[in-house]
Amino acid sequence: MLEQLINRLSPAAGQALSLPSRPVPIAEHSLLGQWCKVFIKAINGKGFIAWARAQGFDLNTLRLQGSTLRVRAHGQLKVLNLADASAWWALANPIIYICHVVDPMTLGWPYIDATTDMTALTLPLNLTLAFHGLPVPANRLQALTLVEELRALQGFPGFDSSGRSTSSLYAELREQARDYLQLADVLRPLAEDQDSLSGLDIYRRRLQLTSDSRLARHLKEAAALLQAINAESDPCSTTEASGSLYFDYQRKRLCVAGRDDKGELEPEVAGTRDARWHRLAALSEQLHIDIYPDQSLSVAAALHAYAIAPPLDAPATTALAQRLRQWPAPAVPVVLSSARAFTELYYAIQYVGLLNDHFTLCSALAKLISGGVLQGPDGLGMFISGDPDTLQALVNKACARLRVLTDDPAFLAIRRRERIAPSSHVLLDASGSVGAIDLDGNWKLLTDAVVNEPDLATLLPPSRNWRPRPVVICAPTA
Repeated sequence: MLEQLINRLSPAAGQALSLPSRPVPIAEHSLLGQWCKVFIKAINGKGFIAWARAQGFDLNTLRLQGSTLRVRAHGQLKVLNLADASAWWALANPIIYICHVVDPMTLGWPYIDATTDMTALTLPLNLTLAFHGLPVPANRLQALTLVEELRALQGFPGFDSSGRSTSSLYAELREQARDYLQLADVLRPLAEDQDSLSGLDIYRRRLQLTSDSRLARHLKEAAALLQAINAESDPCSTTEASGSLYFDYQRKRLCVAGRDDKGELEPEVAGTRDARWHRLAALSEQLHIDIYPDQSLSVAAALHAYAIAPPLDAPATTALAQRLRQWPAPAVPVVLSSARAFTELYYAIQYVGLLNDHFTLCSALAKLISGGVLQGPDGLGMFISGDPDTLQALVNKACARLRVLTDDPAFLAIRRRERIAPSSHVLLDASGSVGAIDLDGNWKLLTDAVVNEPDLATLLPPSRNWRPRPVVICAPTA
């Protein structure tokens, strides 16, 4: 899952970043995969699905955002909340609790069908990152910061004691916001001088970033490398020519600004292609910016690095400066590790399972009452199926232990001796009594015969005087 996510986040040269809606495969046994199972179980709870169908909901359009439910019913969009008269409040718990766990940024989770193959489950990129407390990168530099962190950790960044993400991406976002303010300060005087403003001004005007953003750090490092290479090679004899030296990231060469021959220096003059040279070329390629010794870059280059469209006229320049000043601070979600612990996962599964069993019992009792039959297989003796994680899991465990008894050779001998029908099931009730149907169709108790067999007696409940809930366990027919 981590490698799949890194591949989707890694920005390829000349290609746009992955869209927030791009699907990401979710590993079934990852933390997100396990909570996805709980969400699927809750959103497909028997009570909720029965209510949704009665309301005419198109479940494929359902989206849960916090405690608000958005869905189309009979072709119309409905927005339900806990305070309306839709009865959503009666079914919301624990669905919205689980939704808060999987969607800490309240982006909105879609409905996922219960038949979904968990080995082929995918989620949008924004929901996958949000679960781990991370935003979707808005530019290449943010994406590279996140990719480097994921590779270094070989996992996802954690959370501090207050539930805030420890990811370095948030520090990068804050420093980029400082760059935006600096860009706004440069753009404002350009916009004020409307008479002389030219579309080329943002390419001519240069600035030196004062933040600690990835762009500023790498520009400083690359400029230092360029100065060192220039000092050793000394390709220019004059100070003026030396000051105009720069590294062209497209041609991967040292150049001098203003020369008629495209400014390119001869290879032998450009110095040895050592580790510093390759690092300079890598930084320049990563930033997509020409490197100058004074650590400067044009306004247009800075806007391009941050995936911001350059303004074309004075009003657009003014609007961009205002937008850069009002750039929203990154929202850092609060994610408490205790809320995602295994115990919370287990309790959520059990709670949803109990709600399913409650709905099954209520439906069965309603059917029994409407039919007017209390006795027999159509009455209180009818069989119902329980939730696989709660009642049915308990029954399956008891059935497995009963199967040990019924498959024992000594018990098979009792079946033959007592003339038990081959098609009859074996019933063990809460008191420890064992019985089955004989060849004549009569119910026959086998408890004494089993107790008289030492090996079989140990398989019965430890005390026949114990009286728990009146539950009976049936072994399938032999």
